[in-house]
Amino acid sequence: MKFELKLPSFVSWIPGKINQWQLWKPAIRCAIVAWICWVLLLIVPVERTLGQASFFIIIVAIINPPSDPLAIFLDKTLGIFLFVGIGWAWGAIAYAIANAVRSGQEPLEAISRESSRFPGLQSSDPAAFLQQSIFDGVYLETKSSAVMATFLGVGVAIMTYLRSKLTPSFGQPTSSIFACIVMDVIMTYGALIPTYDAVLGNVFVIPMLVYTGVAILGSLLIFPETVQEQYCNRYIAVISQMKTIIEEQPKVLGTTPGTDEWSDWKKLKEQRETLGTLYGALDVSGSNLNREITWGRFSHNDLKDLQDSVRKLIVRIGGMTYFHRTVSEWLERKRLAEESRANSRAPSREHSREPSPTRETPEDRTAPAKEHSPAPDAASPAAYENGGHLDQSDSRPESSDNRLDHSNSHLGQDDSQLDLPPGDHLDIPSRRSRQSLSRINLRRLLNETFGDNLLTPSESISIPESGTSTPRGRKLGKDQQNDHHWFHWHSDHGSPRLHGPTPVGVFESMRYISVHTRFLVPGEMEDVERMHALLAEAADPLLNVCAEALESFVLFFEAVNHEKWWKMRHRKTWAALVKADLQKKEDIKEKLARTLESYKTKDRLHPIERYRHKALTPHTPYRGIFFISIYSFHLIDFANALLVLLEEVLDVEEKRTERKLWWPMITLSGFLGGGSRSDPNEMDDEDPDTIQGLQEFREPAEARDPDSEPPSNLFYYYGGKVQRGISNMFRRGDAFFAAKAGIITVIVAIPQYVQNSASFYYYHRGLWAIIMAQLTLQRWAGDTIIQWVWRIIATFCGAVLGVTLWYIGSGSSTGNAFGLGAVGAVALPIIFFLRLHSPYVVMYVLFSVTTFLILGYSRQDGVGGFSTVNSGWGWDVGWRRFLLVVIGITIAAIFALIPPETSRHSVRRTISKTIEKMGSIHAELLSYAGRTHSGPDVIIVDNLVRINAKLRTYLTLRISGAEYEPTLEGKWPAEKYRKLQATLLELSDLLGQLMTVFWRIGQPHIDKRWREGLVLRTRFLQPTFIGETMAVYYILATALKTASPLPQILPTPLVDRAFDKRYGLRVPQGSDPDAKRPHFGTGTPGGDTPTPGTPRGSTSAMRDPDDHPLAEKHVRLEEPTSAPPPTRMLDKQELTFDMVSDEGYMIFVTGVMTTYDLLTRLDRLVMVVRELVGEKYAIRGLDREALLSDYDA
Repeated sequence: MKFELKLPSFVSWIPGKINQWQLWKPAIRCAIVAWICWVLLLIVPVERTLGQASFFIIIVAIINPPSDPLAIFLDKTLGIFLFVGIGWAWGAIAYAIANAVRSGQEPLEAISRESSRFPGLQSSDPAAFLQQSIFDGVYLETKSSAVMATFLGVGVAIMTYLRSKLTPSFGQPTSSIFACIVMDVIMTYGALIPTYDAVLGNVFVIPMLVYTGVAILGSLLIFPETVQEQYCNRYIAVISQMKTIIEEQPKVLGTTPGTDEWSDWKKLKEQRETLGTLYGALDVSGSNLNREITWGRFSHNDLKDLQDSVRKLIVRIGGMTYFHRTVSEWLERKRLAEESRANSRAPSREHSREPSPTRETPEDRTAPAKEHSPAPDAASPAAYENGGHLDQSDSRPESSDNRLDHSNSHLGQDDSQLDLPPGDHLDIPSRRSRQSLSRINLRRLLNETFGDNLLTPSESISIPESGTSTPRGRKLGKDQQNDHHWFHWHSDHGSPRLHGPTPVGVFESMRYISVHTRFLVPGEMEDVERMHALLAEAADPLLNVCAEALESFVLFFEAVNHEKWWKMRHRKTWAALVKADLQKKEDIKEKLARTLESYKTKDRLHPIERYRHKALTPHTPYRGIFFISIYSFHLIDFANALLVLLEEVLDVEEKRTERKLWWPMITLSGFLGGGSRSDPNEMDDEDPDTIQGLQEFREPAEARDPDSEPPSNLFYYYGGKVQRGISNMFRRGDAFFAAKAGIITVIVAIPQYVQNSASFYYYHRGLWAIIMAQLTLQRWAGDTIIQWVWRIIATFCGAVLGVTLWYIGSGSSTGNAFGLGAVGAVALPIIFFLRLHSPYVVMYVLFSVTTFLILGYSRQDGVGGFSTVNSGWGWDVGWRRFLLVVIGITIAAIFALIPPETSRHSVRRTISKTIEKMGSIHAELLSYAGRTHSGPDVIIVDNLVRINAKLRTYLTLRISGAEYEPTLEGKWPAEKYRKLQATLLELSDLLGQLMTVFWRIGQPHIDKRWREGLVLRTRFLQPTFIGETMAVYYILATALKTASPLPQILPTPLVDRAFDKRYGLRVPQGSDPDAKRPHFGTGTPGGDTPTPGTPRGSTSAMRDPDDHPLAEKHVRLEEPTSAPPPTRMLDKQELTFDMVSDEGYMIFVTGVMTTYDLLTRLDRLVMVVRELVGEKYAIRGLDREALLSDYDA
């Protein structure tokens, strides 16, 4: 048995990063700077010059390390000093007012008590006696303390609010933290002092100024790095990761789908996610490019403009991952369908339930009851054998009604007369075999699509032929079973139902089963395997050239990094190198263009060449053609984007032939509003109802206020704005959180304002508890609980390490400067490596701060620092630090729950807002689909990127925090919300891919009739289907926002509404008989009533744009301008090899499959939301025939 040691998550990241030199360079720079500050603290004269808070110099070095390029560090540091100055000024104002309200009388009684405590001190050393009296609270007064406490609470509340609003500008959140610390010191210690002391803030400002000077020198001299260099390194990381994914493609394509080796595609998914993380870091560097002076060939904007192209490459390469995911999902659905089909053909068990009354014959009615066995209990093992399929019906093999009707299959009206090969019978539901759906295992069949949350083992149901259902749980009598409809059953009134919630989504489940079995084709697995092998061979040359082109970008950015001013070459040598480099890129560009053209016109057709002389019938396996079309589309799209990036690089290289000095181009508004970011994980908002940076579409529709008419004059216009602003201010969660932060600060600081406790509070460093309570309190209760756990662990480990290092360096003495200096030199590089690169930033920052706070305090007290704050050294400081941290963070954790603003509500509201915004993007995409374009919609792409960032960062943290929140209502369904998050991320990717499809299919060289066929096939622009889709978005968003149940019957599954007919390889046209059918079950089956969105006549929609079905619905497809004459006509119903090999067909197929997957994700959202919020508006009396007959033709 192999033993494997599993490390905790907060240290498991170390082995993967510890051997990367690039990560050690900033850690070493920060360590050297911090060590210099530590040595200054060890020099006694310098330590005393730094003041009472001399230890703060090493604390600032840990909290604000010079790990970033100098320009970013200076920007953050200026923001910190700005906010520290504001906090100092606020404290000075409070100090002046508090001093003005003092009585001006000497507290003689308190002075007398103090004198008796220290006999003789007042006469021998008046200054020492006065100092001792001050910090013992002798001069505290109620009025001045009240002023200080009020200003402290308001100031902390304001800083907390600004921290949530301004991050990452002005060095936030660090600047607000330091400002709060300064206000804590001034307005707690200031209340003790009877005279005005405006320079009390110097105790922190002086150490900060000294540290800043050392840090600037360190940034210039120790592994110096510019923003441009950081940007280029991160660009190289993105391109290298992309190159790795491309190089892995031939290996994955070379494996057979469904085998163990095929599962390696999941590594590509992980690499794609890593690529997104790397791009986040690149985006941070790109936002800071204009903040420094650089020397080189390329300006800030030259490099910044290349960032948009690499973002497009990331989107394109995600399409190839989508191909592997699509194949894998199809394999899983096919496996489950085949298992269910095999189970449905199995002989009847000994005990089978009574046949449904709807299927009784006259003979059955007169048959004696003893011929029928009693129905087994729904919860019994017999009801769930053979894989747990829901077989509760009469499954006698001799009954013809129990066999699936193969003559009326899903292949269309014209397909029903075609003979199926022997042994290739399909289990496809028809009107006569609809009852067999009850045997299909809903849980196993829908697991991959809708997840385990649809029907859990404790919620399994049986679906008998009569349309009734029994919940799993206690056994019901016959009369009770008859009263329990499968849409609704009763629970015992007065007793709690503990067997689980009522199953939901049965209607969608039945629909989805029908859709799922509709697309099965005999022999398609063999076809997919054969086509997959041919695809690997065909795509290999283009993939290799793409990898070569990516390598050229790596060399380009490496060359940019090496163009330093001290590496100037001779002008002629330089010109020759530039010319040679340009020629290499031109060669690669021509090679890529040549290979791409070869793939588009020849190589991609090799897999389907075998169909050239074969008839493409409805029985032709089409999955293989569909899959290679998807992959070819995304590979061509990626290669095209790569070609565009190559052209951009060549253009900028040809334009910039000389090196020069480039000055930053930053405006005042950019400095004040944009700020600088150094961490890609920095969240710039904590509002679940807002997605930062999201752009609004110009819509003709607008929301209205149901409580008032539109403003008719300026008074109503501006009055309404003021009223809404005030109302929203009191309802905003961030304002409420800021108020809580101010209140908790005052509560924890109260002992400092009370004369009896002031001395104890001061000497035992109660200030630490105030600071930790402020830092630990978060807006969401779950985050505060997480912070509590992390800070307990970090403080304990930091205290242990700090005490250990103190005794290693000092032994039993009160401090050995040389030993402590040596200890710092060894420990600081390791501490900063952990501090800078850990994903648990808060934990490691507090761990590092605690370690050196103990060392700094011990050193300050050991050398005879400020005598009134002597806390001891070593162990004495360690246990006080740990105890006070525990007190502060525990108070914050308790206060976070009174009243709580839970992460659970935040998660729900965030997902609701995301669904709402995705609905807007979907609507804009519909508008986009009806027009021609020169490129993708920039606003749509940018909004999808913003939504992805919100889902990946903010929502991930909120879900993690919600799991820590205590609740009395039951376990929070974290996995369901994670499923919603994953589905929304997939949905956003599919929306972006679908936009690319409509852009590509609307290009002038593509026959416009492919685009018309695509909207017919997907019903993308059919008004009734648009209404159903938009209704689903809105209902889901509203249900989650208000925690309201969904109606039991919705226009879902949408995939069934859009793909209710199987076209196979064919392209739908207006004269297609499958397009003519009754809508929503109205009309005569097989009649001439057309579907809304299809032509009313027999003419083809492909023949004349004016006859297009969208014309009569007031939605017109905008025609491509200056389109060349079509090279291939699509007027025939039968699909030919020439049509399959057309580029338009490849895009058409990709659009169909992408739409199918997009609608499947929407249906999945409906199912998961149903499981979360439940159902209402139950309708009794419906059976499966009524539910599944809407789309019968």
